[in-house]
Amino acid sequence: MNLFWNTVNLGIAGFAIYNNLQVDPLAIASEDALSEARKIEKILLINSGLDLGYIGVGFLLKNLSSKYDKRKELLTGYGNSLILQGSFLLVFDLVLYGVLHAQRMDFMENISLSMGEQHFGVSWRYRF
Repeated sequence: MNLFWNTVNLGIAGFAIYNNLQVDPLAIASEDALSEARKIEKILLINSGLDLGYIGVGFLLKNLSSKYDKRKELLTGYGNSLILQGSFLLVFDLVLYGVLHAQRMDFMENISLSMGEQHFGVSWRYRF
């Protein structure tokens, strides 16, 4: 079961790497980058909810294994596999969310807006 999960993980990672190599990060406008960062953060939070679902189903299968003696080992194995996979993905998604959110907030701290009666200004501070 873990082999199949890791095959899925490899496929997802390969797809993500391929898509990231197709995009030139310097060609993306800052507004588009911020919008994309927000989308990714939302996706990671949704994925975290799904990961909790994986973990819950894993515990359910382990619980059901005590009721079905003929399939006890199978249900226990699948349950353990789902708990392990869901836990890893939950930690991964939450850590990645935290990193991306912190980077976006750091970027936003360097942007300032000014407004007067006859002007509107946007400035971006970059430290070398």
